[in-house]
Amino acid sequence: KYGVIDADAPTSEPVVVTGSHNWTFSAETANDENTLLIYDADIARLYKAEFERRWVENTTAVKNAITSAVRLSPNPASDILLIDGADRGSVSVRDSSGREWLYEILHSNGRTRLDISTLPSGHYFAVIRMKNGVASFPFQKIQH
Repeated sequence: KYGVIDADAPTSEPVVVTGSHNWTFSAETANDENTLLIYDADIARLYKAEFERRWVENTTAVKNAITSAVRLSPNPASDILLIDGADRGSVSVRDSSGREWLYEILHSNGRTRLDISTLPSGHYFAVIRMKNGVASFPFQKIQH
């Protein structure tokens, strides 16, 4: 377990909070538990990247109303990715390391054209957030 504070703001003295401490009465009085504070911008960015990678892994397993209502096409895609069925929310395009490449607001028209022409070729996830949940959809970006 860990916490990352201000990883994206290197001038604000980013910090990673980690250790064996469980934030309980016993941890404070009886057990040998420790809290470690790491003040390092590079380490904070690494921990944040690891968290984002794990978050993307987690959202790929989510099964909810979004996964049955939303469709991405074509897959693979070269310039435009169509998102059908998404209503009033957002889409974040992330690579397998969790890095966000694109972010766009989804409007209520039911179809969004996402310009992915500037993305390098590779495997990505379209993480869609709407009021009824979050889901992640894998897709491949290719050059033509």
